[in-house]
Amino acid sequence: MDVRGYIDSRAPEFFAALKQWLAIPSISADPGRHADVRRSADWLAGHLRAAGFPVAEVWETGSAGAPAGTPATGRGGAAGMPAVFAHWPAADPAAPVVLVYGHHDVQPVEPLDEWDSPPFEPAEHDGQLLARGASDDKGQVLFHALGVQACLAAGGRAAPPVTLKLLIEGEEESGSPHFAGLLRSQRDRLGCDVIVVTDTSMWAADVPSMCVGMRGVIDAQIDVTGPERDLHSGSFGGGVPNPLHALADLLAGLHDGDGRITLPGFYDNVTPLSAQERELLAALPFDERAWLAEAGHSAAAAGEAGFSTLERIWTRPTAEINGMWGGHTGPGGKTIIPREAHAKLSFRLVARQEPADVAAALREYVANRTPPGIEATVTVRGPGVRPCFSPVDSPAVLAARRALQRAFGRAVLFTREGGSGPEADLAGILAAPLVFVGVGLDEDRIHAPNEKVDMALLLKGAEAVAYLWDELAAAAGDLAAAR
Repeated sequence: MDVRGYIDSRAPEFFAALKQWLAIPSISADPGRHADVRRSADWLAGHLRAAGFPVAEVWETGSAGAPAGTPATGRGGAAGMPAVFAHWPAADPAAPVVLVYGHHDVQPVEPLDEWDSPPFEPAEHDGQLLARGASDDKGQVLFHALGVQACLAAGGRAAPPVTLKLLIEGEEESGSPHFAGLLRSQRDRLGCDVIVVTDTSMWAADVPSMCVGMRGVIDAQIDVTGPERDLHSGSFGGGVPNPLHALADLLAGLHDGDGRITLPGFYDNVTPLSAQERELLAALPFDERAWLAEAGHSAAAAGEAGFSTLERIWTRPTAEINGMWGGHTGPGGKTIIPREAHAKLSFRLVARQEPADVAAALREYVANRTPPGIEATVTVRGPGVRPCFSPVDSPAVLAARRALQRAFGRAVLFTREGGSGPEADLAGILAAPLVFVGVGLDEDRIHAPNEKVDMALLLKGAEAVAYLWDELAAAAGDLAAAR
């Protein structure tokens, strides 16, 4: 039986198992559901063992990444949520080692009254499976078990052509607070040649695509102070500095007339888009008018000059003002010079930009532009999230593209994503390239009521990874040369 025939024959039991898993409300952000997150990890480990993985373990996590199987506490003494690790060695000890990353925790479900069916009672409707986690990320994790079984059945093998490792996190929807520590503490067991991330989407069901990059992010706040109290604008206006004026100048100066960010050295590490990458992005059937309608009926596209909308939101760094306040904002007038003003900002970063460098550049910019008589303080929340990128001509990406094209029977295009996740930690700590193989869709309503997934696409995902293991095994020499 070939791969496709095997997957079709096992589809009913695959979806029956997925529904069991989706019924577990593994909401990592809700302390009242932490027992369910653990139950979800136990369920997945049992399922992977039943699928044939010789090793399938539940790993505890903690503030420093506790060793597997040991009690652990996280920030503030709170226990970290468990991850699942599975391992299936290849028959050939020289075969490439592939680590698959995903997560088994899910987002909160409120508002409940906007769901058409209970979020943890999976329901089928017109080829869609509705439940929290159906697309993000349980459906896309589980097709790996079906995919490896199809790979073995089609090849008449007892072991996969590559050594497979799975690391399925339990805190991704809570910001992965313990994930980097877990990676460091278990680096030896997680060592690999390629990392496959299955937590992304395609352009459309009839336009298969691969993500090749995610932007990073840092959040910052600027606090500006002047006089020690609010002042009468008639008595003092025009004679002392106004914190709101100073803040407005700082914020207005973040961009020049072409929409470029003016922080010192901001673009020093930004890699220019190649002609090939621009052509690949331009090949996507992008309808800007429809996109603007989805963007809150925005009246026009805007941003850095010289770049298309897709290039701006996927491949270029940004500086956004998320909120600003100060002075009198209540009813009526109040003629004052306020004592303070504040703003919250966020920066989306692209490949090779480091959050710490951007934070330092923001502090330098604010210090250089703050007028006499005003004090300005920059506070950056946390270390930020580093961006990640996979070259479109790398051996691992080319192998994944071939596998997806075999499954979908058509050319596979490339996308990027504007969001952020733990992928940069995976690539950096494990020192291996990333490949994104996901079959979710933007219309899957992840993080929103009525999350759903196209059931046929999940089966396509299983088919693609069944081919991927052979493609990566065949590319072993190129993968080793690229490391």
